[in-house]
Amino acid sequence: MSKLTVAGVLLSAGQSRRFHGNKLMSCHPETGQTLLSHTAARFFQALSYQTTTPSVVVVTGKWQKAIQPSLNALPVQSVFNPNWHKGMGTSLSLGVSSVMSQSQPFSSRPSHIMVGLADLPCLTDGDYRALLHASEREPEHIICCEWQGNYTVPAIFPQKAFEELIQLSGDKGAKHLISHWQENGKVTAVSIPNAQWDIDTPEDWDQLATRAEGR
Repeated sequence: MSKLTVAGVLLSAGQSRRFHGNKLMSCHPETGQTLLSHTAARFFQALSYQTTTPSVVVVTGKWQKAIQPSLNALPVQSVFNPNWHKGMGTSLSLGVSSVMSQSQPFSSRPSHIMVGLADLPCLTDGDYRALLHASEREPEHIICCEWQGNYTVPAIFPQKAFEELIQLSGDKGAKHLISHWQENGKVTAVSIPNAQWDIDTPEDWDQLATRAEGR
């Protein structure tokens, strides 16, 4: 298996329009942390298994001032996207560009970048490790989550995809690039049902609590 050097880009620049407030500061019932603190800490920890001191960029936007204190205690770099309202593609492009700017010269650049979303509360260490192990087996492929036929993030992108990520704009995000690579047989999907659970509304927390009680 290939030894990877994996950096991370965690997207947290959205408006939380359906939540009618800042969902990233809502409380995660498992840890009592804010949703952002919970997901960012788990994201960083997962990458630490692969790379001793991973470079992790958290892209902020609408709620930058409110969420920054949650990030200050973590070994991550936050980057503000002034164009957050133009779509996720702008945040992903900025995040990858920021990782690249930290990795000069070219020889020090990561071999892969894992892209995640800050509003996915159910992902476990095992989920992230499954993606990393798959990337070790298929280092030239995009590795993504699969649930009920959906191919989505978190996903790991090899170095050959970096420039394409930087060129994304508007609403064209990771799914667009995954579809393009899939046409060329360069995508490996890992079944991770936990990737389907995101927080869009306050009621989503109640649904997750009911789901947990039923397990």
